[in-house]
Amino acid sequence: MSNSISAILKEAASWNVPQPEAQMDKEAAARELAITELLSISANIKAMHVNTGKYSQHMALDQAFDDLNAAVDTFNECVQGYYLYSTGSRLKLANAEVTFKLPGDGGVFDAVKSLCKRFKDASDPLVSGKSPLVSVQDDVLNCFYQLLYRLDLKG
Repeated sequence: MSNSISAILKEAASWNVPQPEAQMDKEAAARELAITELLSISANIKAMHVNTGKYSQHMALDQAFDDLNAAVDTFNECVQGYYLYSTGSRLKLANAEVTFKLPGDGGVFDAVKSLCKRFKDASDPLVSGKSPLVSVQDDVLNCFYQLLYRLDLKG
């Protein structure tokens, strides 16, 4: 008898319980920040692509822009779907503001490393403990890692 009660309690613990409104607002703000960061990052990659004077960087940034756009779209859709399923609310970007930060003295390589960190910092709170979202976050990070590798190639 205690095994069946234990099983019922375990199952009940896994059910999604509605969260207080303040917590949902905090999560919605985190989702909006992460998705806005992704849009800004894509715009920054394209701006670096347009501004570079080196053909190899130009080509690497062009490929990264295409790869990142696909990965960012998938990340956005997965985050939206996950939270729509778990909270019942769909995110609408109300306060999205895309910012440009062109490379400084460190050049394109350091700028891309900085963009990668911005994405990771913005997305970590969204994916923490949510394994379906971690793999999609990894796909976006892999685009950054490939770009860093391509930018480091000589010749």
